Amino acid sequence: MSKFTRVLSASVLLVLVLASCVFAAAGDKQLHITFVAPLVANPYWDVVEDGAKAAAAEFNVDLDYVGSTSLDMNQWMSYLEMAISNKSDGIVTMALNESTIRPIVDRAAEAGIPITLVDTDAPGTKRAAYAGTDNEAAGKVLAENLVEITGGKAVIGIMTGALDQPNLNLRMKGFNDGIAAHPDMKVVVTEADNSDLALCIQKAEAMIKAHPDITVLAGMEGFGVPGLSRVVQENNLVGKVTVVGFDDLADTLQYIKTGVAKGTVVQRQYQMGYLGVKLICDIKDGKTVDSINDTGVVFLDKDSVESYDPRSGR
Repeated sequence: MSKFTRVLSASVLLVLVLASCVFAAAGDKQLHITFVAPLVANPYWDVVEDGAKAAAAEFNVDLDYVGSTSLDMNQWMSYLEMAISNKSDGIVTMALNESTIRPIVDRAAEAGIPITLVDTDAPGTKRAAYAGTDNEAAGKVLAENLVEITGGKAVIGIMTGALDQPNLNLRMKGFNDGIAAHPDMKVVVTEADNSDLALCIQKAEAMIKAHPDITVLAGMEGFGVPGLSRVVQENNLVGKVTVVGFDDLADTLQYIKTGVAKGTVVQRQYQMGYLGVKLICDIKDGKTVDSINDTGVVFLDKDSVESYDPRSGR
């Protein structure tokens, strides 16, 4: 081999080595992921945040966790717009309203920014994946446990959040389907509290006055059990009106421990936050991910509530 050939080969090798180092460095670049929550400083979403931060630490992610302290569609959309304009490597959020979120999710996807949805899915969008509860199935879990608690006989009042919120409507569908085979279980009234505890209490008071034959109050969102339980307690209806619902707010668990409420369907929101971040890391790493990742639910009653830990397991 001539001296010129040896020098040329060495030069080519050096270029290849330098190029591989550049590509390796690019591949090791810390991902910047934005998590847009519908609510911050909220007990349910605090646990979601813990899960997201755990995944961010595990996978070396620069995570921005942002959101407002009240359900505000305009603020929520502005945070999503900001995440796109800041060229986030990925976005995690939930679908407060599929028709509203569709344009921005699709635009992000077309710009190469994968979006994972947690808690509430929007399958008609170009979201990369969903990690959360199968809400229709969760509604059936609530119904099945209520049938067991009441022996299949109940006059039911339902308290939901927003009437156009997809996840809550799916829960109600699952719940109604679950009691359909029991003719002695009937829903006589459904009210919406817009995820506002004071409004829940106000409407529950009106509900039991308008329907004194109610034997069950069922909440479809987090403030349901605390609000309904307070009304039952203050009106001396403990033991006469059964309270059940969703989620694991501290007041919900306390009302179950004291016997004012009978039980609650608990979502695995820590796992939602964790998977929301992890799925984006997998996508950016070139891995194939499942479109739907069901995190499951657990029904807590007085016998199981003491051992419950919302942050346990993934």
